Amino acid sequence: MLTSRIRAHFIQLFSSKKRLKVFLAASAVLVTLHFTFSSGPTASGQQLTNAEGMKYPNDWMKIPVDWVPSTDRVPTSTRKSRDTYFDGLIGFSERLTPQNAKTRGYSGDHFGRQTEIPKIPNRAIAIGTLSQYQPVLSASGRSIYTEATFAVSKFIETSPGAKDGPLITVILVGGTVRPESGEIISFLTSAPQAYFVEVGKQYLLVMSYDTTGDFYTLDKSWDVSSGRAQPNFATRSTPQSLVGVSIGELPTRVASLIEAK
Repeated sequence: MLTSRIRAHFIQLFSSKKRLKVFLAASAVLVTLHFTFSSGPTASGQQLTNAEGMKYPNDWMKIPVDWVPSTDRVPTSTRKSRDTYFDGLIGFSERLTPQNAKTRGYSGDHFGRQTEIPKIPNRAIAIGTLSQYQPVLSASGRSIYTEATFAVSKFIETSPGAKDGPLITVILVGGTVRPESGEIISFLTSAPQAYFVEVGKQYLLVMSYDTTGDFYTLDKSWDVSSGRAQPNFATRSTPQSLVGVSIGELPTRVASLIEAK
């Protein structure tokens, strides 16, 4: 579920131009941050490696990926729920085109909260690696969201009703698709982000599970690719007790933080 700060950002970004009907009842991410996470593999996900020449962590969101609805492996009812969710959250006022999509540049930020492990509805905490992704153009054509598949090595906390891996889908707002028409549409990807999840990297993920659409949204993450936790968000005044903790010690340390609250 999207944090109140992210929702406020979207409202400020879109409402003045009456482009977006925000689902205020919808809860946080996209991580959004981003990015925007369901159990099981994504629809025809693309295996990723870090591309050369990428300057910012979210640059991979600009890479065009084919979107062919007829090959979608997500159940029809689930796909409809996800389309509805993101059309309501970030949907453009009309069908996206390569031209009008460029007028929107936000692809999500990681906003550090005041607590290390935020209390969010349907919370799940896991250690996982971003392995593949599939950007999706909604059926209405008004929004694009990216289904990022994480290979989970450890669940520290599970959300009621959610499957616990080993693959989960975290949905991030925005992305770049090449639909069957052949045109390339990139939506909410142009703004460079200092903090974002990257392909092939391993993270400690604090997420919220959406039961209707069977996906997770990202609230907070730490990069643990080096074997030790580093915040993947602007820390500001957030406590730093997890910084430098080894990946092997993280489950115990996180569990102690949860129990202390």
